[in-house]
Amino acid sequence: MDNLNTLFSEVADALGIESVAIVEKDHYIVELLALLKPLSFNTHQLVFAGGTALAKSGVALNRMSEDVDIKLVPGADFLALSRSGRKASRKAVIQSITDAITATGMFSVDDDQKVTRDEYRYNDIPVRYPQRLAQEPCLRPFIKLELMESDLLESAEVRDIHSLVTEMTKRPHIVQAFPSVTVTSTQAEKLVAMLRRTAAVTRNVERFDDTTLVRHIYDTWCIVNVGNVDIAYSALIDHVFAWNVDQRFAADRSSGGLNFSTAF
Repeated sequence: MDNLNTLFSEVADALGIESVAIVEKDHYIVELLALLKPLSFNTHQLVFAGGTALAKSGVALNRMSEDVDIKLVPGADFLALSRSGRKASRKAVIQSITDAITATGMFSVDDDQKVTRDEYRYNDIPVRYPQRLAQEPCLRPFIKLELMESDLLESAEVRDIHSLVTEMTKRPHIVQAFPSVTVTSTQAEKLVAMLRRTAAVTRNVERFDDTTLVRHIYDTWCIVNVGNVDIAYSALIDHVFAWNVDQRFAADRSSGGLNFSTAF
């Protein structure tokens, strides 16, 4: 472990990163992805998504993305189940993932802080990782693992995933061929997220500002800056809007009524 800490420090110095804790957390984020990669389910496919996936796709974000977003993409076997069967299936998948994480001895799960909503469609799991270095106030003391059931806008693409350590030292990829959301799909989802969150503030001016909104704005700028804008982008935005409406209305139906004001 001491050798690893030294390596973290050397990589931070080489990259001009002031906090070695950032390199440490990045290392364990990729270790967590390596743990998730071989997991396979009859009902769902695990697909890497969000800002961290974007940062590992060749788009230089120059920011610390400390969440791991995983889409649980439902398959035909799952769609054939009843509502109660789907709920039980989602619960079993989440439990299997949690068990795999805790079985390593490297990670632990903060059960008291877990969040589960909408019949296990959304799951927020705080994953504790080994921390031997002084932590920065800007970093959470855990990896936020978000597991959300969702269809894909485009077929997933496989990516080899480096940590800052392996990229700097030219070591082999820690994770090979992890199914990931495309950059174009990520950009479409981020734009709709910006619109949805700004609309929420417009409806309620007394609402606190969304401090996470700037990440979506910045990430979108980074995508455009490297020229990763695709002609299919506008069509994907339409799909994201439709998916958001379906999800919002589905949640309202399950609670006993429709609330059109929450559609976006």
